[in-house]
Amino acid sequence: MKRRRLPPPSGKPRVDHSPELFIDEQKGSFKTDHLRQIMWEHAGIIRDEKGLISGLDSVARLSRELEPGDVTCHNMITLSQIVLKSALLREESRGGHYRRDFPASSAAWAEKRILVRGGNSVESVATQSIGT
Repeated sequence: MKRRRLPPPSGKPRVDHSPELFIDEQKGSFKTDHLRQIMWEHAGIIRDEKGLISGLDSVARLSRELEPGDVTCHNMITLSQIVLKSALLREESRGGHYRRDFPASSAAWAEKRILVRGGNSVESVATQSIGT
C-alpha cells in the first residue's frame, strides 16, 4: 500500500523541517501547520519505526525553538511527543493504530496499556499489564 502525502494546510509547497521554518520571526509565534504536517507524515494512518523516530527528532528540534512562556505550543509539543513515543512503543497494529513494520495484532498487547509520566515534559512512556 503506497502512502499518499497530503499538501500542507496552507497550500504552500512542502518544506524541510529545519527549526527556523517553525517560528514566524516577525510575530515570534508558533506555526501549527508545521507541527500538523510533522504529525501527519510521521504519526498518520500508516506508521513505522523509522517515521516515528524521524517525527520525534523533528518535534524535538521544534521544541528547542519555542519561547518559554508559550504554554499552548508547549502543550501541543508534549502531546505530539506522547503520541509518537506511545506509537513507537506499541509494536503491533490494532484499531486506528497501524504499524507497517508490525501489521498484525498481538495477544500480549491486548492486556497492556501505555502509561506516560512527566510534569512539563514526557519523562517516560512505559507499558503496564491491565490486571495490575
